[in-house]
Amino acid sequence: MSSSAVKKKLRRLAASAVLLTWGSVSLSAVPQDTTNQEAQRERARQLLAESLRGSDPILLQARAKAARRLFAEAGDPLGEGLSLLTIASVEILEGDFAAGKATFDRAAEVVSASGDTFSAAFVRMAEAAGWRAVGRHEEAIVCLRKSMAMLEEASDQDAELSLEFIRYFAPQQFPAEALEQVDPLLHLLKPVLVQSFQAMALVEMAGIQREQGLYEEALKTLDRALALQNPLLGGIAILVEKAEVELALGRSARSLELYESALPLARRRGDLALQVRILRGLADVHEKEGRDQEAARHRERAAALMPSGR
Repeated sequence: MSSSAVKKKLRRLAASAVLLTWGSVSLSAVPQDTTNQEAQRERARQLLAESLRGSDPILLQARAKAARRLFAEAGDPLGEGLSLLTIASVEILEGDFAAGKATFDRAAEVVSASGDTFSAAFVRMAEAAGWRAVGRHEEAIVCLRKSMAMLEEASDQDAELSLEFIRYFAPQQFPAEALEQVDPLLHLLKPVLVQSFQAMALVEMAGIQREQGLYEEALKTLDRALALQNPLLGGIAILVEKAEVELALGRSARSLELYESALPLARRRGDLALQVRILRGLADVHEKEGRDQEAARHRERAAALMPSGR
């Protein structure tokens, strides 16, 4: 998986955590007045958002390091910790696993010190995505289990839920005023969001099990995820992952049914990347069953959505 693909995965983790989807972040200039802490934080947030865009790992890491420095100077441990995610991911992608692990551990330490249990769980999920990208499945599973344990602990306590970390990844989409309006409702949303986080971790775990060839275990993990997922909020990722497992097991009819159920949901959400994944999956199903024309038609539709072939 390319470095840009991993950064997109990290951004999707953040978005899925609150079941929201945003497009590309349009960033505008912010005054470079480093004596003003809030202006400094805003600039740091923009750099952090930019560190999840593009394909040049050196540039992405440079932006994240600049963001981390500004956050540290502004006394913002949450921002500093989240900036470390991109730095650690690039280190892992470049094969420096020891440095990547140390940086992820530092990120978890800094974010945990901020008192934000949910963001700390997100850090471990992001780390799992990095390890999975380079085929280090056992490390990824360990991180996901840590994340699940954090979420379980938070659900049993009176820990407050904060969506503040969302603003670090999309500062223009989630200004302080918008988060303040949502804040009074968070205590009501907490059980749903915690379970959605847990379901996300389980879907990631199932994907790793599929890649390891543990198909039946993957299906059991997905059933656990489905039990946690609020039906009103959908479960597209679960459907798609199940479709891929069923196809790997040679159960083409069941795979086709799941992909076709997921496609309209992905369209409704406007998620082009997910639509492309589903269309390519449908093409694989038809190809496996000898329906070459149908397979070609689905691949053409996928290419039309993402001509660059990403």
